Amino acid sequence: MTKEMTKEEIKEFQKEFEIVNNQIRKQAKIKTVIDKVLDVKRLNNSVNGNPRYSFKFQNIGNAQTKKDDMSVYGYDVNSFMVGNYVKIDYRVTPKNKVIIENLKTYN
Repeated sequence: MTKEMTKEEIKEFQKEFEIVNNQIRKQAKIKTVIDKVLDVKRLNNSVNGNPRYSFKFQNIGNAQTKKDDMSVYGYDVNSFMVGNYVKIDYRVTPKNKVIIENLKTYN
């Protein structure tokens, strides 16, 4: 039997979630920027058949979506057309590859 959460419990949960999320972002060294899309290319699917994309941005340069990242299915690649600005959460690997964690259109 499950119990519904009260508004106070929901607020407390949201605060705790935000704290944990910020800690994870700091550990992963995730950065957030707003940048202009210069090019978008569809890459080969991952080994598991999930789509991947490569983006070229004005300031951060080339970046790729994560392998087997399910959020890619939610991307409307047409809305990321060349010339548009997007909000990018990304990290840089030890081999200096830029990996996109999250991508949203920015107006």
